[in-house]
Amino acid sequence: MAAVPPPPPTLTDGAIAVAALAAAAWAVRRLWTLLTADSDVATAHTPPAGPTALSGTVVWITGASSGIGAATAAAVVAAGGRVVLTARRAALLEAAVERLGG
Repeated sequence: MAAVPPPPPTLTDGAIAVAALAAAAWAVRRLWTLLTADSDVATAHTPPAGPTALSGTVVWITGASSGIGAATAAAVVAAGGRVVLTARRAALLEAAVERLGG
């Protein structure tokens, strides 16, 4: 008569249960890190702001005469917000105000 093989290990076996739990915890942590990372992956699923997303808000932007400050001011105005602009270079700041419409 042929010997019956033992049943395969199950998740109730201690070593396999610990390994499976560790693998699941690692996968959940990696997924959480991916979803909450400050990157394009995290923001790719954020719906874009509408044209009135900042309606009724006032945003104070420093360094608004050029670069990131000027681009931020343009984005806030495009989203319906009002801006208070400050910068060190008055001539460039006046030009930025004119580009924003006033």
